[in-house]
Amino acid sequence: SRYALEMNFDQVEEKKLKGDTATMSVIEEAIKPISTGLAQSFDFYEGSSGVHIQKIFLSGGGAQILGIIDSIKPVLNRNVFIWNPLRNIDYASVSDKELLQSNSPLLAIGLGIGLGEIG
Repeated sequence: SRYALEMNFDQVEEKKLKGDTATMSVIEEAIKPISTGLAQSFDFYEGSSGVHIQKIFLSGGGAQILGIIDSIKPVLNRNVFIWNPLRNIDYASVSDKELLQSNSPLLAIGLGIGLGEIG
């Protein structure tokens, strides 16, 4: 693959969170076609529905990529945010709040399923 990095999974995860020039250039190159495809899909939807998409929320591991918003916002031409699924959840009793908050984009599906089971 033209995007291949000669690193193991843990090394790539660390670079994703902290960033470095070489890794970030590979990530940005890989993200360009995805961003372009999303922009085209949003434009098509808006053109056919008449509804303007004003905000885009990112979640999951990709939302943890350092500088992801700066990479995709110009292509999407919309407001882009990292979704925090913990925003309305009381986690005061958690001992490592910083770790929980830094991993919040990874919790969207699990929290949704858990909250669905409660209701």
